Amino acid sequence: MVHLTGPHTWNTAVMRHLQRCGIPSVHTLHDLDPHAGGAYQHLLRAWNRSVMHRADQILVHGERYRKRLTDAGLAVDRVTFSPLLHLFVSHGGLQEASRLARAVAYEPFVLFFGRLEPYKGLGLLIGAWSRLGSTDASLVLAGAGDLSRSWVKPLPRGIELRNRLVGDREAMDLFRRCSIVVLPYSKASQSALIAAAYYFSKAVVVSPSGALPEYVVPGETGWVVDPCDEDGLAAVLGNALSGTDRLRRMGQAGRNWYERQRDQEMGVLESMYERAINGSERAQTNVKADLPTREL
Repeated sequence: MVHLTGPHTWNTAVMRHLQRCGIPSVHTLHDLDPHAGGAYQHLLRAWNRSVMHRADQILVHGERYRKRLTDAGLAVDRVTFSPLLHLFVSHGGLQEASRLARAVAYEPFVLFFGRLEPYKGLGLLIGAWSRLGSTDASLVLAGAGDLSRSWVKPLPRGIELRNRLVGDREAMDLFRRCSIVVLPYSKASQSALIAAAYYFSKAVVVSPSGALPEYVVPGETGWVVDPCDEDGLAAVLGNALSGTDRLRRMGQAGRNWYERQRDQEMGVLESMYERAINGSERAQTNVKADLPTREL
């Protein structure tokens, strides 16, 4: 069996060859909806349909996406949901991440991490930050982006911009030291950054976009804030930064959530792989009968 985990142009050809050889395939679909403003959006939709045509099993990282695919016509036993739990570090960096996660701090700064793109709600975040008023905390925007964007200049006081590709060591240090991680995305499917925040015992603030709220227990591991509500986001950030003890408790709850999901992950994947192997003969002879008949 072969598990393909990313969108590559040759994957469809690979799965077609695997079918001819009688080898079952599993494919992870990360984005049923292309990112806003992303290149090749129509091609990604076509590519997704090709994957669903060929793969014996589909893995998604949101329960809402599992339901969406089954509602569209895919057999329930062909689609598996498992939370996105991998960290941003390379395999070689996991030992260092584990060491740093045992020595976390809660310094007075909020972390936004990742590519600096408009669909990630940066305009909202900067506007909310400007409404906080007097605060000793800072906001760190860490990740490569286009400095021509209107939200970049001028930045309000208290915002630090690290507009570059951030390496693993620097990223781990930011997650280890920050007070909270914020993902105010206006459009998203899911994000590995929630798992990374929990791994480093940090609470999160997310928007109700895509599967993001599925990863948050409101009031326990983080907050869910409307992606158009600057005042609401400012209030949540101000409240979160007002007490380190609460952030420690929520961070520990997030780490506990991460550990529970990790414990369950292997069983979920093993069951999916067994279904792929046991159902490969059916998929080879009648794969077209399992295609969605309605628009995704």
